[in-house]
Amino acid sequence: MLILGIDYGKRKIGLAIAPQNGTVAVPYAILRVENDTDALEKIKKVLEDENVVKIVVGFPISFLTEDELNKNAKLRDRSESWLQEIQYFIKKLQKETRIPIEIFDERMSTKEAQKLLRGENVKDDDAVAAMIILQSYLDKNL
Repeated sequence: MLILGIDYGKRKIGLAIAPQNGTVAVPYAILRVENDTDALEKIKKVLEDENVVKIVVGFPISFLTEDELNKNAKLRDRSESWLQEIQYFIKKLQKETRIPIEIFDERMSTKEAQKLLRGENVKDDDAVAAMIILQSYLDKNL
C-alpha cells in the first residue's frame, strides 16, 4: 500500500510514490494531460495499479507578502486564479477517488528538483518535484 504525491500542472502532472510506512519517496511518472478529465482518468489508473491509500497534493503558498500582492494586482489575480484551479482539481479528485487527500506546501519544489537534476532534462522535473513534496510531507508527518 502506497502514498501518491502529486505536483499538479495543467499539461503535466508529476507523480511520486512512497510506502505507507513513509520511508523514502521516489519519482513515479509524468502524466501528460489534455484537461482535468484526462488527468483524473490517468490518476485513477495509477491509484488502482499501485494500491494507493493516501494522496498528497502540492499546494503553492506564495513567498510574497499580502502587501506585495496588494501592490501588484496582476500578480495577485494570477496567484489567486492558480490556487483556485488547484483547489478545484483537488475537490474533483476527492469526489472521483474517495481516497484521503492532504495538501502540502510545495514552495520551491520545482527549483529543488532542477537542482537535483543539475541540467539534465529539466523540462521533465515534475516527477522529481512530486518526490520532493511527498518526501517533505513524510519527513514532517510520519
